[in-house]
Amino acid sequence: MLRGFGVYYGNPEFGGVFLAREKQFSVRYAPQAKLDKPLWSNTDLPKLQKPNKANHRCCAALTVEVIRWFGEYETTVIQRLGLAYRQAALTAWDNGKRMCVPADQFAADWIALAKEIADNLDDFSRLVT
Repeated sequence: MLRGFGVYYGNPEFGGVFLAREKQFSVRYAPQAKLDKPLWSNTDLPKLQKPNKANHRCCAALTVEVIRWFGEYETTVIQRLGLAYRQAALTAWDNGKRMCVPADQFAADWIALAKEIADNLDDFSRLVT
């Protein structure tokens, strides 16, 4: 579930992960995959915990899955609506304070990030714990 304050992603096999939309990259883990209620604010999230030795592999796997999903979503948007549409949406979103990736790189960059994390799980686990 993607919201302005972050994304919650769950998989029944691993639990759930919340990636907060903050200035600094933040990952939090929950043993439950499915939300109890619609996600409208941080108060609707399940009890989250910082990744630890017991759950860091699940947390990393979930993070890779959700980032890969972002890439697949962006690919689908461009296929269905066109590159010009996606570029216009990104241009409108750019307020001059954030880095904006060109639309033709957006999907590939998400997929590359997922691969980078998957290929470096130990480094990722150290980063988020």
